[in-house]
Amino acid sequence: MASAGVTIHNFAFSPANVTIRVGESVTWTNTDSVVHNAAGQGFRIPLLQKGRSASFTFTRPGVYRYHCEPHPFMRGTVTVLAAAASPQGSGSGATGRGRAGGGAASGGQAPRGAVGGSAGPSQPQARSGPSLPATGAAAGVLALVGAGLLGGGLGIRRSARRFE
Repeated sequence: MASAGVTIHNFAFSPANVTIRVGESVTWTNTDSVVHNAAGQGFRIPLLQKGRSASFTFTRPGVYRYHCEPHPFMRGTVTVLAAAASPQGSGSGATGRGRAGGGAASGGQAPRGAVGGSAGPSQPQARSGPSLPATGAAAGVLALVGAGLLGGGLGIRRSARRFE
């Protein structure tokens, strides 16, 4: 069976988009000095230290968008095509029972959430919002609080100088 490899380097998946067939695997290898993983619809590989790899076998066709959980700006896509029909018509051996399949990390670890999970591939969807969580609102409130504290501190400092 064929497979695809994705290298994690400089906080990016390379290649970011891979295409495989049902029953084939993708192997992610981390070459960065920080931990990374890949998590998407119906699959999650564990956090990988530098030099470590983990694989996942996809058993349902579809488009699987994934990201690195510690660094959500890192994104990729696995496109899983239907298995190629054999000349004898015996099929590919894929059961199509609705499971994503399983995988293993180097060192014999099974990825958390990989076994027995449903791998509902995503249908192409129009995105209606930002691709990252909306964290700017909290930053604005914190900036206002910080400015208020700074102004209050300066006022107290001026008052204290008058009494010297």
